[in-house]
Amino acid sequence: MNVIRYTLFPVPLFVREDNLFRLSYDHNPTGFIRWDDAQIYNNILLSVPFGFGLPFLRKVSLKRMLLAGVMFGVAIEGAQLVLSLLIRAGYRTVDVNDVMLNFIGVLLGYGCYRLFAAIVRRISSGKKRGLASLLDAAV
Repeated sequence: MNVIRYTLFPVPLFVREDNLFRLSYDHNPTGFIRWDDAQIYNNILLSVPFGFGLPFLRKVSLKRMLLAGVMFGVAIEGAQLVLSLLIRAGYRTVDVNDVMLNFIGVLLGYGCYRLFAAIVRRISSGKKRGLASLLDAAV
């Protein structure tokens, strides 16, 4: 819910005349030179919970997590584009760099999950109850 909150809202109700039909986009993946620290941290931190939480919901291999990471970023940027087109204003920037940063965040979250799962399994070796059994079902 927070991903939607931070990436799509607030939706402007009244659009100034000079913003109509002026979608801004960046499809240059080498534009990372212009990245500011806030853009990097926000896009990565936004997607870490997805990478950490998805394995609790379904069994995910590394290959599937790579695909999910790309699709997560594409879905966010696609939703921003569609919403901008619907309200006929470019209030958000559709940026391929955000997709790459979201992908990195998903992989960091998945790495944290794998580390967390390994620690829990080691602590609760031989026990098949509680969190250890949940992690065995998820991985």
